[in-house]
Amino acid sequence: MSDDLILAFGDLLRRLRIEAGLKQRDIAERMHCHEATISRLETSPKLPRRDDAVAYLEALDLPLATMQQYLHLYDEMEQGKSLPQFEQIRERQQVIVIGSRAYLDVLQQAKEIAGQCGAKFVGTPHLFLALCEVDTRQRDHLQQTAKVNLLTIQERVSAILSCDYPALSPAQKFTLEALLVQHQAYEMVHGSETAVTCYHLWQALLCHENGLLSQLLERSGNSTVQLLANLQISSPSK
Repeated sequence: MSDDLILAFGDLLRRLRIEAGLKQRDIAERMHCHEATISRLETSPKLPRRDDAVAYLEALDLPLATMQQYLHLYDEMEQGKSLPQFEQIRERQQVIVIGSRAYLDVLQQAKEIAGQCGAKFVGTPHLFLALCEVDTRQRDHLQQTAKVNLLTIQERVSAILSCDYPALSPAQKFTLEALLVQHQAYEMVHGSETAVTCYHLWQALLCHENGLLSQLLERSGNSTVQLLANLQISSPSK
């Protein structure tokens, strides 16, 4: 359970207290504890004990149904069972194309919504948990998908590098192998755009038309970044 999620639960308790028109000392008197204990419940990065959470909610004089709703939220957080499996959620979502403009737009919109409406999300416990956790689960899923695609390309390039290509010097082969390592790390962060470039690299190596790859390697030297730039400019299918 992340610290941010637990802190948000504390913010929820504080907001409920303020909406009830109560101060921390009022809750402390009803719970027969020190005011500092109430402050700790509302601000601590550790999930409070269930007995303390129950006592706090009872001190707010919440209706039984409302209190059970917030206790259900607490139990979900404590047990780590706040959401169904990601695959179940994904079935209700539009297919996501990694690295596409639509995907980036969705991420930007999510950031804007989180910034503007964070306080309102807390009002619905299950929605609060979903919005805090679904992005992490989605990112894990997308990274795994990208990794599978990239490994397929790597296998092809590795097979080609194992063959004898007179036009490729040991230094050029080393540059390609280093580039693949860089791609694998970059791919996990930036999506499929690098995989597309890696595929163009594989095509150039396989076809070796007009000495394209040799020219690119010669122009880029040992700079894989420059090689990427040259390859993207030279690839007609980009």
